[in-house]
Amino acid sequence: MNTEEKIFELENRLLKLEKIEKRRRIWGIIQTIIRILVTIAFVILSIYAYKNVSKIVANYRQQVAEISKISGSIKEVDELNKILEKLFPEA
Repeated sequence: MNTEEKIFELENRLLKLEKIEKRRRIWGIIQTIIRILVTIAFVILSIYAYKNVSKIVANYRQQVAEISKISGSIKEVDELNKILEKLFPEA
C-alpha cells in the first residue's frame, strides 16, 4: 500500500466514525426526549389518579355520614320501641 491509499483508507474510517458518532448523538437526544415524555405522562397519570382517589374518598365519607345518620335514627327507633313496650306490654 502506498501513502495515498493509506490516507484514503484512514479518511474512510474517519467518515464512518463520524457517522457512528452522529447516530449516537441522535439516539441520545431521542432517549432524552422519550424520558421527558415518560416523566410527563407519569405526572399526568399521578394527578389523574389523585383526583379519582379523592373523589372516591369523598364519596366514601359521604356514605359513612349517611350510614351514621341512619344508624342514629335506628337507635332512636329502638329506644322508642322499648319505651312503648314498657308502656303497653300487651301490644
